[in-house]
Amino acid sequence: MITIFSTPKPFNDAQGRRERAFRNAVGSWQELRPKPEIIIFGGEQFIVEELGVKYIMATPSNKNRLPYIDGMFALAAAMATNDILMFTNDDMIFLPDLVRAVYSAASRFKSFLMIGQRWDVDVPDRVDFDSRGWERQLRSQVIRHGRLHPVHGKDYFVFRRPLGLDIPPLLVGRPQWDNWMVSHALGAGIPVIDASMAVTAIHQDHDYSHQPGGVHVTVTRCDEFLHNVKLGSHWGHVSDATWIMSAQGEIERRGMNRWNH
Repeated sequence: MITIFSTPKPFNDAQGRRERAFRNAVGSWQELRPKPEIIIFGGEQFIVEELGVKYIMATPSNKNRLPYIDGMFALAAAMATNDILMFTNDDMIFLPDLVRAVYSAASRFKSFLMIGQRWDVDVPDRVDFDSRGWERQLRSQVIRHGRLHPVHGKDYFVFRRPLGLDIPPLLVGRPQWDNWMVSHALGAGIPVIDASMAVTAIHQDHDYSHQPGGVHVTVTRCDEFLHNVKLGSHWGHVSDATWIMSAQGEIERRGMNRWNH
């Protein structure tokens, strides 16, 4: 089994799109088999508890209640009932192929970090998980309208505890913390697996009003961005992974890069 943990963005958009995306994401996690343990740090307690998952109010955060990565990862590792953990952003829908990919990585490596590119897709409505065709409909949306996100974006991290990284107090939801995870795992000799072909990771389109300044261009002036720039890494992309997983779950060493030549 897998323990999935996340932290939601504020549900303060007028259209209710973020709450809908969160419900869609958690709903897809609950459809995985075997059913994972799910831990949510922060957010609207009544919504989280309504979804039937674990709600944790207190996690180390800054003055704006934005969680620190090191504290959240440490709490999740301490609380999880499973040895395989996955952090993911709160708007990510995963299809059942995630489980096969996780088992493939866990059976191959004692220690690993599995990442992958996402598909950006407009999912404007609630997904009806009671419908037998929900998975087929989402796959069709990915094929017809999905946009493969560039390799610098990383929206999920799967690993076996303890990961063995001394994570600094990076802030979630701000740039470069995800780069840090990859670059330091590589530097520590931990196998980093690119599961882009094996995992259908669906990112639901949204705006960036949850960030100070709204968009990536203006967010560079905020203190939280500069905080992560100081502690984070400018490199560490999906393309830097030392191993690659096929659509069938087979894992092979990647071609030449700075870490495996």
